[in-house]
Amino acid sequence: MDLSATSNRLASARNLNFGKLRDLSATSNQLASARNLNIPKLKQGKLAVMTSGGDAQGMNGAVRSVTRNSILFGRQVVAIYEGFHGLVNNNFKELEWDSVSGFLEMGGTAIGTTRCLEYKNDIEIRKKAAYNLIINEVTDWIVIGGDGSLTGANTLREEWETHVDSLLEEQLITEEQAELHAHIRVIGIVGSIDNDIPVTDMTIGADSALNRIIESIDCIVTTASSHQRTFIVEVMGRHCGYLALLSALATGADWVFIPECPVMDWEDRLATSIEKRRSRGMRHSLIIVAEGASDSDGNPISVNDIKNTLDSELIYDTRISVLGHVQRGGFPSAHDRTISTLLGAHASKISMKPLKNESEGIMVRMQGNDVTTVALSDCIESVLEVNKAMEARDWEQVLRLRGKAFTHALSTLRKVSRLLPHSESGAAGETWGIIHVGAPAPGMNGVVRGIVRLGLDLGYNIIGFKQGFEGAINGKHVELHWTSVNNWTYMGGAILETSRMTPEQAGLQAVSDLLENIDKLIIIGGWEAYISALQIQNNRQKYPGLNKHVVVIPSTISNNCPGTEYSVGCDTALNVIVNSCDSIKQSGMSSGCRIFLIQIMGGRCGYLTLLGSIAGGGHYYFLPEVGITISNLMLMIEDIKESHRSCVILVNEKSSRTYNINVLEKIYSSESGDDIDCRKLVLGHLQQGRYPSPKDRIMSTSFASETVKFLSEIEDNEDSIPFIGSIGYQAGDFVFHKIEDIEPGMDFANRRPKKQWWRNLESFFVHEETKKTMRSTPAALEKQNSSYIQFMANEQPFNKNDVV
Repeated sequence: MDLSATSNRLASARNLNFGKLRDLSATSNQLASARNLNIPKLKQGKLAVMTSGGDAQGMNGAVRSVTRNSILFGRQVVAIYEGFHGLVNNNFKELEWDSVSGFLEMGGTAIGTTRCLEYKNDIEIRKKAAYNLIINEVTDWIVIGGDGSLTGANTLREEWETHVDSLLEEQLITEEQAELHAHIRVIGIVGSIDNDIPVTDMTIGADSALNRIIESIDCIVTTASSHQRTFIVEVMGRHCGYLALLSALATGADWVFIPECPVMDWEDRLATSIEKRRSRGMRHSLIIVAEGASDSDGNPISVNDIKNTLDSELIYDTRISVLGHVQRGGFPSAHDRTISTLLGAHASKISMKPLKNESEGIMVRMQGNDVTTVALSDCIESVLEVNKAMEARDWEQVLRLRGKAFTHALSTLRKVSRLLPHSESGAAGETWGIIHVGAPAPGMNGVVRGIVRLGLDLGYNIIGFKQGFEGAINGKHVELHWTSVNNWTYMGGAILETSRMTPEQAGLQAVSDLLENIDKLIIIGGWEAYISALQIQNNRQKYPGLNKHVVVIPSTISNNCPGTEYSVGCDTALNVIVNSCDSIKQSGMSSGCRIFLIQIMGGRCGYLTLLGSIAGGGHYYFLPEVGITISNLMLMIEDIKESHRSCVILVNEKSSRTYNINVLEKIYSSESGDDIDCRKLVLGHLQQGRYPSPKDRIMSTSFASETVKFLSEIEDNEDSIPFIGSIGYQAGDFVFHKIEDIEPGMDFANRRPKKQWWRNLESFFVHEETKKTMRSTPAALEKQNSSYIQFMANEQPFNKNDVV
């Protein structure tokens, strides 16, 4: 339930029966205008949703999002069970609101998936599939699967008119049916752990698979180090090395074999590399192999081939671990739950628009944090281009088609996984400093490791200041070497230690003296790190030691940094929150009616609270950007008493000075009645203390790589003005901002940006119970249809400022 409106607006929405469900991001006047429009209901059939191909964690979340967002606007939804096999055999079942309860946290696909070669090879079978869609009154078909599933759906779309004419001629359908189903809209959502579709940044399931892989490898590394063993780990990826490459980057693997980068004469090179590492004191070695890896002659490279080579060349114990379908299993990560919700909601939105005079094929995709669309045929063509390039063994073209993020990860891995840097320390004639400012965040150590190894590779000296400016001015610093940062990738906390003290608090003269022998400074941290950069900028002319190049790398679980959509640590914290919600909901199912209040960190930024509600299936949330009123609380209590079901409420720690979590617990306990219990849970520093998630590990290294590249390319002269600013991640790319350009957008009183991109995601928040009742009466349906017309009036392409 959105609490961003005033109590009057909420009360009005309550009377409308649909407004209390979520914020539709329209003003009261717009909604009122929409309700007064006397527009007839569009002639439209049912919406079908299907999962197909290999299962992927998050598919259920997409099905849930499609179903509930469609029901919200009075659309009937049917599930096609067992994929294309169910399509051919007429296995259609209607989905109600409660049909998808519990889907968000469930792995696999609850509506089943099977492959169907008959459908692929026989046009008559596809005609039967078209017939089943028609007799089930389906005009829009959402397919969640990989490239094979989307290709199969697109084939039927291309043949659709032919099948309709043939069925009409054979008198298997009526003229009225032929008219209603003259065209079909096919909407694709990519669900694949391989992340092998070039036109989207991320596919549903890939992040969860990375979580499974990295959890397993973290466990393997501890036993490998204990026994000084070499472990060869096989991961999925017959045609795409995404999982192998990114898991190697996230775990600090020594070698990786992927289909996109065949290795020449790998046997001798690998054995020599392992031997050198062991001679320098490394207790274990880790090799990750994609199942589709091959050498430069096209011969497959298996884990057994690698083991046999190492056994014959070296004396070290070597073991194999094939992770197999563990990678597909388990619950979805917070990231997969979020994108499955966003993609499903947008697919539902597209399905509500009137069909044009032709069949449509559309794919919804992620580009950074935005949801956009592309023609389904373009998606399929992009996959075919990759396949053609791989068959031609044009590896340069393959890497280009895989995209910038893939090639960047490969280049970075090659540098950070070397035994030793290319250049001697100090060869470049510069000394760089690294310092933490602010609270600790998971992934900080990965940033340091990346900077140290990439900087040393270019010949720079790297100094690490311990305990922030507070420790640095007291002489706490250490020179960092290549091996100093071994295994830092997967370590939580901040090994260099951190402090919130800024340069002004530490003493500007003392900090200036400290930086006198430093050429460039990298500050890793949250809000205080940006304040530190501002103070350096404002005082650099008075204190010569501050006249340095300075880059701030955002690293805080709160994700409240200006100039970036992502900060290192926030994904790990979000997974802690989501896992806690899962556990609490399990308890709630066994406890009758109980209210669970969960206090979330974030300062005066509600990012973790809102995203935790979306990904964790929370029922209500309180944001500091909005606040809490007693009127809102009473409305919420009435909802809970009416539904009489357990609910989870996420409360940001700074939502209200008056209504803190202790006061809220007393209000709910007092006002909800004797048969409704209320419990509170403060997650606290659990959100800061976990091993970094795969996304945070990868982003930490990526931030480091881009920062080192940027600073190394700055050309200094006597008249040059130092760059003092930050790196950010926006619209799927890394950007650099000067601190004076960021300052106007900083809300200093609330320690957050004035404009926060994630606030637009409030329209995706789904209330668990009250939407179900919205369909219950004709009057409610009429109100929904009026809102639906207003909803459809927005014809602009979807982005972060769009509504759902």
